[in-house]
Amino acid sequence: MKVFAATKRRLFIALVVAFLAGWAHHRRNSWDKNLSSLEKDLLSSSPSKSSRSHQEHQSWEELPPVVRRYLGQVLGDIDRKGQAAIINEESTRIRSLRIHQQGLFALNNETWLNFTATQTIGAENVGFVWDATMPLFATGLVGFAAPSIRVYDALVNGKAYLVPSLLGIIPFPTGMNDKNTTLQSLHFLGELQRWLTEAALVPSVLFPQAEMVSWEAIPDEPQRAILSVVEPESGIKASAELSFEAIEGVSVISKVICMRPYGQEKEFPLKPWVGYFFNYQREAGVLVPTYMEAGWINAEKGEQLYFKGHITQFNFTFASPLPDVS
Repeated sequence: MKVFAATKRRLFIALVVAFLAGWAHHRRNSWDKNLSSLEKDLLSSSPSKSSRSHQEHQSWEELPPVVRRYLGQVLGDIDRKGQAAIINEESTRIRSLRIHQQGLFALNNETWLNFTATQTIGAENVGFVWDATMPLFATGLVGFAAPSIRVYDALVNGKAYLVPSLLGIIPFPTGMNDKNTTLQSLHFLGELQRWLTEAALVPSVLFPQAEMVSWEAIPDEPQRAILSVVEPESGIKASAELSFEAIEGVSVISKVICMRPYGQEKEFPLKPWVGYFFNYQREAGVLVPTYMEAGWINAEKGEQLYFKGHITQFNFTFASPLPDVS
């Protein structure tokens, strides 16, 4: 009888383990399918025309001089005089970008954790999908790995998403699905500002001919400009202040500041946010930063960085190949 009872226990445990394994496999598959669906929707949606929908189309001459210098070099130095760097809709338009990242992410502005991520960024429409993996906590123990968090952060077809989970299996509550329309609008604004502040990665969207963003000069600040976008579905507007810097004779975006919703319990107060761009190089003819940092600006403690990320791979999709600039 003892042998029979032990066999029943082992069989029961085996069944439970098999059930949990099957359930976990199903949940991970659902996670991956949701991500694939978001990316497909992002890449298949109709091109956005933010500026055309909400304001008069800017001309090249209306751009701040520092913006003209930057745009005149960013897509392969098309116009070396910086006078008529007009984007050719058939040869220089970026359709999308998929990047691979690795770096450090600070939870609660304290413990730095290693992360890896992929991100797809829309360049014909306003949106992105970020899929990241990082440990749940830092163990400090050699040979022992903490369970991992998978999180996707996305803006697709006028909807914002933020879904963290344990192993891509058990989602964590975030309050982002709250029916509070004010909360939803602030969450959406934060995601829209993320796309805007990372637009240096898909710089064809920054040309006036793309009709996706608008530029505004800052009086007495020749190396800075205001960049804005209006999401066509919701009409929500996001703006950021960009600083430019000349590196070896080439003008690049070095810093961006905006007021961004800060997640705190179920409230999203607007707080100053800062991002930095470093190590520019040409990828497929496009001048892009390969290292980024981001953080919040605290009135008492100053800048508190929470993100340090290297981009290890760029995969651009163009309307057609870029012109030869060699």
